[in-house]
Amino acid sequence: MAPYPRPPTTSYGTPPATTPTGELVGEEASLARMGQLAQDGVTISFDIHDVVANDEHVVVLSDATFSKGSDSALDRQVQIMHVRDGKVTEFWAMNADQAAVDAVLNG
Repeated sequence: MAPYPRPPTTSYGTPPATTPTGELVGEEASLARMGQLAQDGVTISFDIHDVVANDEHVVVLSDATFSKGSDSALDRQVQIMHVRDGKVTEFWAMNADQAAVDAVLNG
């Protein structure tokens, strides 16, 4: 089940250093990436600090825990979503310590 409503043209971006990296377009590509992370044994959990929104954007401030095997990283994260007609059309996630997150994801 999708965590939020989004049209098939959703663009999902992650920082360039992250593996997998780059921009994904469409629900199928986004779900494939999430599936690959799960298949690789990666779990991600969030402790949401605040959510700020208007008619066009949603910003989520959170502490994110990235885990894979015995490795984990707790990092501050900002998620930014562009909203059109009540649906997320673009999503970006930025981590405060991308190197720590990459060490877990690539470990």
